[in-house]
Amino acid sequence: MLVMLFTLSSASETTLPATTSPASFLMGESALIDKETGRIFWEGGISNTLTAMLGSKVRTLVQFHHLRATILSSILWIGIIRLLAERWTVSDAANKVLRVMKWTLLLLPRFDTWFLWTMALLYGIESYFCTTRQYLTHCIASSEELEAYLEQLREVAPRVEWKVRSFHYEIISPTLAKIVGALQNMTATFPLEQHSEEQAFVVNSTDTMVETQRDLPSWMKRKKVTNFTIGTYQYQDCIDKTLASVWKRARGSYNEASLVSKITLSKLLVLSDSKTRRDYFKQQAAFVSEHCQSDSMAEFATNIVIPGFKPRLLAIRHRLDESLRARIALQFVSLPWFWFFTLLGLTAPYRFWFDDQCDELRVSVVKETSVEPRKVGALNNNKVPWFWSRDASVHNNDDECMLKEESNQFRMLMQDLKLYGNPSSDPMSKKEGVMNHNEELRKDELQDVIDSVESASILAKEETSSDSL
Repeated sequence: MLVMLFTLSSASETTLPATTSPASFLMGESALIDKETGRIFWEGGISNTLTAMLGSKVRTLVQFHHLRATILSSILWIGIIRLLAERWTVSDAANKVLRVMKWTLLLLPRFDTWFLWTMALLYGIESYFCTTRQYLTHCIASSEELEAYLEQLREVAPRVEWKVRSFHYEIISPTLAKIVGALQNMTATFPLEQHSEEQAFVVNSTDTMVETQRDLPSWMKRKKVTNFTIGTYQYQDCIDKTLASVWKRARGSYNEASLVSKITLSKLLVLSDSKTRRDYFKQQAAFVSEHCQSDSMAEFATNIVIPGFKPRLLAIRHRLDESLRARIALQFVSLPWFWFFTLLGLTAPYRFWFDDQCDELRVSVVKETSVEPRKVGALNNNKVPWFWSRDASVHNNDDECMLKEESNQFRMLMQDLKLYGNPSSDPMSKKEGVMNHNEELRKDELQDVIDSVESASILAKEETSSDSL
């Protein structure tokens, strides 16, 4: 009996409203979405956990951030102050200090030393895995470097990986398993005189083996992987439709961009149409059927890979009109200062201050795949077909213009936010320039058609005159 454990790819098929963006509903760092129906087939990543989901609900209801860091810091400070007060009271300090210490002993709870060391360890682990450290680790100090990195993500093709791991469970000690089975009133019999110790617990029927192993405690079994295979999704065409949006403005900087921006990135793979959707699941089903039959159990996982992808970035803007206060504040936005305040027990105040200094942007690296190559620009620049249709020419040019405009929208937005170099001018003027360029192309095509018609009429007149002669 084949038991399939779809651990990472078994996402609920959620259908999104037509008026909303899929990125706003995602909890993970990557997802697989159907363009026609808006259904999320798969969702995964480092943020796709129960803790992240509960954390977002708590922040929405309570409007409080860095809750774990605040609780751990408070416990540490209470324990340290209580411990110091207890020691100073024993050493017969001054009377005024003694009164304060006595009130401290009365008001603050007492923690054992082992508990304080445990809290200090949890405090350090939480500080290492917090989002503030991740932003400061991937800090980009120039707009040119940020532009090169994001444009590289837009140009590279995505890779969808399917991973299958076949395995079965082995009994660690057949003798001990027999004793436990007898205590649990197991009905299975084991022909010990005909089989070895390892085969004594495994009966001939695979169904009975799986059922019997499930009744045993997990500590009596070990997983043995017999096959591990990686496959990739094959597609014909891919279009980048990366999106960006301002999620939160820094405090006191609603009219202009702040000096620091936190950028949260996600990966979205969109299946362009129903034919592409059917082809994707056809390839996936063929891969699973081929590689999941080698053992009694198997695990299947999906992963979207974009080379060079980082889930969190920190971008620093350098302006000529920076004030002295802004320059001083910018010096504290670094990883050494973060660890300095963490060692002082002030990681929560530093994170609150850091959040106030930063804008927060969400960038969704959207890759739309198709099973068929994209057809854009049916007319060639050098050749005019024998049959020309104005509607077809306008439609092809509109498609090409739309693709260029969608590609430039992200760049224009990043330039307006002063995250890219060479800030853009008025977006409407650029749009008008593109439209004028398209009108010129259409006029050239019309002139070519007129010239071809005139030449054809001249040739027809010459032929008729020659026939009359």
